[in-house]
Amino acid sequence: MSRSREILVLVLLWSIVTACNLTKAFHIDDTAHLSIAEAIKASPLHAMDAEFNWLETATPIHTMNQPHLFFYLLAGFMSWFGESEVILHSLLALFSALAIVVFWQIASKITSRPFLLTALFCISPAFIPSQNIMVDVPLLSIWLIFFNQLLSDPETSPRSHVFAALALAGALLMKYTSLVLLPILILDIAMKRRWREMWVVLLPILALAAWSAFNYWSYGGIHLVERHASGYSVGRMLIRTAAWVICLGSMLPWLFVTSLQPLSRRRRRFAAIGLGLGAGLATLAGSFLFDEPLNRSILRAIFATAGLSFLTHLATRAFGMLRASPSPVNRHSILLFSWIAATSVFIVLFSPAVAVRHILLVTPAVLLLVAPALEVLNKTLLHLLVGMHFILAGAAGASDYVYAETYRRSAAKLIAEFGTEGVTWFTGHWGWMWYAQQAGLRQYDLVYSKPRAGDILVAPENIDKQPLTESHKLRLRLVDQVEAPSTPSTFFRVGHPAGYYASSIRRLPWEFCSEPTETFLIYQFE
Repeated sequence: MSRSREILVLVLLWSIVTACNLTKAFHIDDTAHLSIAEAIKASPLHAMDAEFNWLETATPIHTMNQPHLFFYLLAGFMSWFGESEVILHSLLALFSALAIVVFWQIASKITSRPFLLTALFCISPAFIPSQNIMVDVPLLSIWLIFFNQLLSDPETSPRSHVFAALALAGALLMKYTSLVLLPILILDIAMKRRWREMWVVLLPILALAAWSAFNYWSYGGIHLVERHASGYSVGRMLIRTAAWVICLGSMLPWLFVTSLQPLSRRRRRFAAIGLGLGAGLATLAGSFLFDEPLNRSILRAIFATAGLSFLTHLATRAFGMLRASPSPVNRHSILLFSWIAATSVFIVLFSPAVAVRHILLVTPAVLLLVAPALEVLNKTLLHLLVGMHFILAGAAGASDYVYAETYRRSAAKLIAEFGTEGVTWFTGHWGWMWYAQQAGLRQYDLVYSKPRAGDILVAPENIDKQPLTESHKLRLRLVDQVEAPSTPSTFFRVGHPAGYYASSIRRLPWEFCSEPTETFLIYQFE
């Protein structure tokens, strides 16, 4: 393919994913990130001291999880161009373009069908809805730059480890999850036996040290060491591991096909029977353990089967590779295996929740590892899998777009209908919080708010929200409830509630649902 055609295809892919997101409402953690950016605009050197209510009451920003490199960039963009949805999603579109181009460069080194793999990467249910004003796609683009350098030919890229270390430094200042890349950098230096370049490991360490020193000067603490990990127990880790497997299978449910492809016909038949029986048992277990619709139990079984079959296949390949002699191909595979394994362990152990945005970080490695199986698939079956993948991506993108739009449209409408001469309060965070404040509603604070008789409270049911004091609860009288009805695009549901952004065994990343998208409860204080 000529260079001009390659560029044309990449621009087309970028145009598709950008069109799905450009006018989308601010959503989920966008509100927190926009608020941090506004604090940086107001006080660039002491933004960590600004207070923000993201749980129950106003707390300093330094209690939140993310470092601030992306937020400083966001603050600068807001200062120069404004803060409308289109403007800020245009910033995200630049990172989407970077991710697409760099992934294509990596795929070109590993597979003979880089454009197919790139299309599966970006027109996917993990990528399209994740283009919020959050760190996920920007972080992914930096990770891809890191791995692109490691997967380069040492002879043609003599400074690849320097550039990889600089990319890692930037990634660490976007999200601490990037710590998993540090041992991978050391591993690659060791595999290439370029011991004199081990000094580059100091670059990301120095970046974290500089950030920590800035934290201490700015607010008197070190942000990195203040992160609180979730409680540990064997049961909890098993549940989170299961949620990770389900989440992976929900984004790439066709993985079981590629996992069976390398097997002989006889073994493939037995494996297919085993997967079918396992899925059936998982469906029965879900129906027995959880009070839920049958379709949810079936979907959970499909997701778990797809994710588990791929991870089993991955483990088998890894053990086989350990017995083989080292080679350049094996070095690539080791890096891809390490990418998936290190990220998976970190998310299960340390992340507040398992979510699709975490699966997004390993999706490139998964696609690169299944590329050989895709290349030898029957054309009819390949077209069927690719078509199903694109349909799933379109459904997820449309569903999440409408989910976000529900809160943008509802805020002004509700205050116009139920606003009084007193104060109209609201509970709830995420994108709803941004639009409620824009419409003039006042955020309820568990500690500081003192509603008076006659004030109105608007409380969405299906989002994360702060509790009320017992005395305030006793004064509430339900006035009305307003439903945001389900639509054809939300029958495929990524938000019931927000399973796409915080998954568990019971809360799936997506499902089929005809219930209202949201129900707003309208109360009056007496």
